[in-house]
Amino acid sequence: MGDVKKEMSKHDIRIRMGIVDIHHDQGIVEHFNRTLSECLFSYQYNKETNMKSSERSREWVKRLPEVVKALNNEVTRLIGEKPVDAIRERVVDAKSSTRCMHQLNWDQLV
Repeated sequence: MGDVKKEMSKHDIRIRMGIVDIHHDQGIVEHFNRTLSECLFSYQYNKETNMKSSERSREWVKRLPEVVKALNNEVTRLIGEKPVDAIRERVVDAKSSTRCMHQLNWDQLV
């Protein structure tokens, strides 16, 4: 067992791992990453259009802490609360990010 897993076990923190090649299991993380990149890089690209072609903006590095803080202070659909509040809790229940296949109508799949 690695050091991180040992430390997490000591504090009774369960790590939920996704299954390789089943991307809907990583939906929460993927959605966060997409939102984060939209917030950071659209601003960066705007800055770079006014720069020389050899220059690159590092503005996103400066903006990253404030963007993460803003996202952590928004209520999320899956847990029904702000992540900044959920971090302090011992247990956080989350709704499934996707419906099971048997709950979907065939029309929704095609």
